[in-house]
Amino acid sequence: MSTKSRNDDDKWNDAWESTVAIEEIDVEVKAFVEDMNEHWNERRGKSGKEEKKEKKEDQIKEDESSPYSLRR
Repeated sequence: MSTKSRNDDDKWNDAWESTVAIEEIDVEVKAFVEDMNEHWNERRGKSGKEEKKEKKEDQIKEDESSPYSLRR
C-alpha cells in the first residue's frame, strides 16, 4: 500500500511541477511580448537616432506653430 501511495504522491508532485513550469513560461512569454511591443520600431530597422530625429522635428513643428514660440 505504501508503494501505491508513493506513486500517487509522485504523480501529484509531477503534475504540480508541470503547472508551476507552465506558469513560469507564461510569465516569460508575456515579458517577451511586452518587450517586443515596446521596441517594435527598433526591431523593424529604425535606429534610435532616427526616432529621436523625428521627435525633435515634431517638437520643432509644434514650437513654430505655437503663438508663444521663441523662434521668430
